[in-house]
Amino acid sequence: MGPAPDAYVAYAQHIHASGRHLLDLIDDVLDIAKLEAGKVEVQNSDFDPRDLVSDVVTSFGQQAETAQIALRSHLPAVPMVRADQRQLKQVLLNVISNALKFTPVGGTVTVGAERASGSGLRLWVSDTGIGMSKPQIEVALTPFGQIDSTIARRFKGTGLGLPISRALMRLHGGDLRVDSEEGKGTRVTVTLPEDRIVAPSAVLTVS
Repeated sequence: MGPAPDAYVAYAQHIHASGRHLLDLIDDVLDIAKLEAGKVEVQNSDFDPRDLVSDVVTSFGQQAETAQIALRSHLPAVPMVRADQRQLKQVLLNVISNALKFTPVGGTVTVGAERASGSGLRLWVSDTGIGMSKPQIEVALTPFGQIDSTIARRFKGTGLGLPISRALMRLHGGDLRVDSEEGKGTRVTVTLPEDRIVAPSAVLTVS
């Protein structure tokens, strides 16, 4: 067929992006439907949560670089955990994706893990983005909730990322918490309870 004109290449890229967006929306709707119907099971395995965090952070590296956002990780020694690795990865993907989406050029997103003595394990994602008020946090945690602001409306989605993530953490006996302030950024913390701690793990280099 020969080389495609630049305009055709752009059209193909838009079609691909739109198809990917639609698929993501469908996946989110199916996930929340299964969660609400009690049809999601936890498949436990033992793993080092820092390895999971490192993998997810690496997967966002190019996106962060393109958006001119500093993506950092803070990973001190933490114990192994027994959890559904795929589900925990989905939670981190949702939370980090949101952080990058709502952080402006020149901002910072930091992902960390820490042992909560006697209270299990905490994984957290903080950003220097647009932030939210307390009422907006409640909306963001409601299925299909969309924050009513001019900036937030620029980013299309179902409003299911945080509700799905919180539901998955609660399946594990943990939870998801959002702390935020308008204009100053957001910190999302997910917790795994003490009974999901398995054993200490080796020290991983902090990046």
